[in-house]
Amino acid sequence: EFAMQVLAQSFESDPHPIVRVNLKNTALFEEKRVEVSVVLEGADGNAYAAARTYLENFAPGAERSISFAWPTSGYPRPARIDILYRRVLE
Repeated sequence: EFAMQVLAQSFESDPHPIVRVNLKNTALFEEKRVEVSVVLEGADGNAYAAARTYLENFAPGAERSISFAWPTSGYPRPARIDILYRRVLE
């Protein structure tokens, strides 16, 4: 069964916006390819930034650290950070 756990997440705004995420594969099997997305939301509930990446060959019980960055400045601190993940089928 597909199972991931977000162990930690953080947001930094200087010198540019970056979200760091630590994920753990809590499943009993290796995940060949996992799509991970992040969505930043303001206090009004509207999304103002998003990004996506892929993790390959994610072993059971393994932890991975990933970062999402935007080449701009001036993003406000998000009221909410959503981390979304899904198995990519071949």
